[in-house]
Amino acid sequence: MFTRLCLLFVPLLCTAALHAEMAPGDILVARVSGDAYFQENPEGPQKVLMKGYKLSPDNVVITKIQSKAVLLFSSGSTLLVKPESRVHIQEYLDQRKDSSIGGELPDVTKAQLRLIEGDVVGSVKKLGANDSFVIHALSYSAGIRGTDWWMKLRKSERFEMTRVPKAGGGRAYKTTPIGTAIAWGFGVAEGSAMLTGPGGLEMPVGNQTVVNVEGMLSPEDTIEGAEMAPDTMPAKQFEAITGAASMMKDMMDEAQ
Repeated sequence: MFTRLCLLFVPLLCTAALHAEMAPGDILVARVSGDAYFQENPEGPQKVLMKGYKLSPDNVVITKIQSKAVLLFSSGSTLLVKPESRVHIQEYLDQRKDSSIGGELPDVTKAQLRLIEGDVVGSVKKLGANDSFVIHALSYSAGIRGTDWWMKLRKSERFEMTRVPKAGGGRAYKTTPIGTAIAWGFGVAEGSAMLTGPGGLEMPVGNQTVVNVEGMLSPEDTIEGAEMAPDTMPAKQFEAITGAASMMKDMMDEAQ
């Protein structure tokens, strides 16, 4: 009986030890072009983002017009934050003795990012069974495993114009806000990912596949009346994603 109990509890003890040993890994800002900023948390003031800065969980990266930032993760994954974008690093943990860029690759890594707005291109190294790299946007999530990928989330306010009588005669125009238009998309150039949409609907996404959804934002942070449907990725988009991934890989090699 004692032997059986030991066998039952050993996996639980190992899992608890694994969780206890995980700690924030390094996220290095490898390149900044143009005006880019960061917040220590989503409610904090904006500060200038500079090359060489190390980001932490809960930081938000912000790029302005014609600005970009390249982030290198200690797991070997990379992220290009394109112009006019905001990305929240909700969680980044790994388990190893040396969690710095260029050190040994972690035994376990867990990343949770949220694209608040904009465009990002990433390259995630092949993950193990206990690893995870997830990026969220509205009510959509992409679990990425060994993939060169892209995601966008663009918002624009829509207004309705109506003619109204004008004092003293004639007519004027009145603008009334009618909601927020959303353009969301996710694509895999090389590798695989699992998309999860509203209601928990799952969709595998493979090589050279893209999903684009457009519509009006609902109160539940979904896109009204829109469904996820895969399509073939255009050649130019594939080349842009793989080109950015290759550039970031070279930067990672230099950092190591």
